Amino acid sequence: MSRIRTLKKQQPLPRFLAKTTAEAVRKLLNVNSAFTYTQNAEDILAMSLLEWPTSGFYVDVGCNLPEKRSNTFLFYLRGGHGIGIDANGSFAAAWRAARPGDIFVEFVEACIGQGEDVEFHTFEGHALSNIGGERVEGVSEGQYRLVEKRKVTTVPLQTLLERHGIPRTFDMLSVDVEGYDEVVLDTVDLQVYRPRLIIVEAHQPEMLDLAGHPVVRRLGKDDYRLVAVQKSNMFFLRET
Repeated sequence: MSRIRTLKKQQPLPRFLAKTTAEAVRKLLNVNSAFTYTQNAEDILAMSLLEWPTSGFYVDVGCNLPEKRSNTFLFYLRGGHGIGIDANGSFAAAWRAARPGDIFVEFVEACIGQGEDVEFHTFEGHALSNIGGERVEGVSEGQYRLVEKRKVTTVPLQTLLERHGIPRTFDMLSVDVEGYDEVVLDTVDLQVYRPRLIIVEAHQPEMLDLAGHPVVRRLGKDDYRLVAVQKSNMFFLRET
């Protein structure tokens, strides 16, 4: 109480109330902690692993909506920027409105693969849209209505990164493409492009045999070490 009385003597009452209210709100909300935009706080875990600076660069493959369930939106709010890639063009307007500092790549250019012709399926649950309409629980079982089929020619991720002038070393690569994650990883040379952290969605990883998981083996060859598993997402840090 003595500190409050001293502050009241030193400051006019409106200024004193504004100052003390702001301090109380900060303590109540704990503004040093982060509000998560992901399903299982993957963004907060990633930020902790990276010791995120005030700026940074990310590549978000299968980015979906700009805010909801986004692995990168918290990073955007904390001063980062990057490139969002999604073959579902219905997200374009929302991305450009919510994240004008980012690049959003859509339609033909955004379907990642080895240059083959494929059929991209857009479903009612947009988060589940994918190549071929399979591999995803619920979609493969016919629980979601098909909205559109579109023939596209895939583009290697490395080609897309080169086309947009992405730096060879950046902070985070997030890959969430409904079962085609290994395909995406196989289209970029991770000895050339060296993100510090890679997040890969791995449906139902076997916790007792993570060392044998194909993504773990694949990334291990490029000196990435599995450091965390959050639900269906695996987190890999660059060792060298």
